Amino acid sequence: MQFLRKAVMVGLEKKLTLYGFNNLTKTLSFNIFDVCYAKSEREKQDYIKYIDEQYNSERLTNILCDVTEMIGATVLNISRQDYEPQGASVNVLIAEGRCCAGKCGSFL
Repeated sequence: MQFLRKAVMVGLEKKLTLYGFNNLTKTLSFNIFDVCYAKSEREKQDYIKYIDEQYNSERLTNILCDVTEMIGATVLNISRQDYEPQGASVNVLIAEGRCCAGKCGSFL
């Protein structure tokens, strides 16, 4: 059986010009921890529902875009995913400074 792969490019249509030294090895990451001890199964389910609402991929994307703006960087691309039964992840590719025309909202 043969599988076909299709490359999908989101956001940027043309190549970017790199500048400066070592600009592909910089990263910005953070983890959000919200801990709760549930006494019953009902409290556990309510807490999971709360976490899914508060920390979905859309909200995490907004947080990362705000941080990117605060540090004076430019969003190049955004990859985000919500998971079943719960969880979310977001990756934001950024460039130093305001070198490009990309804006956070244009990739959502």
